[in-house]
Amino acid sequence: ASADQVTVWPGAYMSYDEAPNHYFVLFPLFIPIYASQETPDYSLKSYGLFLYLDEEDRIAKRTETSIVWPFYNTYDSPTVSGTRFLPFYYKKRQKFEDGYSEYSLTPISYSKEEETKNADGSVQRYSNFFSPVYMGSETEDGSARQSWSFFPVPLYYRGQQDGLTSERLLLLFSRTSEDGGTKTLSAFPIFFYG
Repeated sequence: ASADQVTVWPGAYMSYDEAPNHYFVLFPLFIPIYASQETPDYSLKSYGLFLYLDEEDRIAKRTETSIVWPFYNTYDSPTVSGTRFLPFYYKKRQKFEDGYSEYSLTPISYSKEEETKNADGSVQRYSNFFSPVYMGSETEDGSARQSWSFFPVPLYYRGQQDGLTSERLLLLFSRTSEDGGTKTLSAFPIFFYG
């Protein structure tokens, strides 16, 4: 004799149990309302077919949740994680033993960030952001740091490297400074200092 337990109400309900696995579906008038699947390695719950999904893969150590799939989704595992809210936002992070790489995307911006731990324990980091109203980048390797930023409106640029900072506004105003003190200053074509 089998230990399987199967219950079926046509057009309404189905259940199947075989220890340790459990499957259940509720579908009145053949409209999927709720479903669940439970095994020692995997779990899934679904409401309204694709309105809400919650999933866990215990072997891969991965969890995933979706609301009105595929529009909203979030997932996480030891090697990768991410979120999307289509068409407004998408983000993905890849995880490594010595760091990570991440990017995000919206209809008006893109950003990327990477971090790596070097063999000597120092951290190497790189990030950038691009949009119609701001662009910038930063690189850090141990104690060395370099960055730049640019505002297309009103055409403002700022760069920084090894304690030297350079700023420009509308190509008319310019300032260069080192460790807080101004080295050169100009307001084209009226004024120049340095």
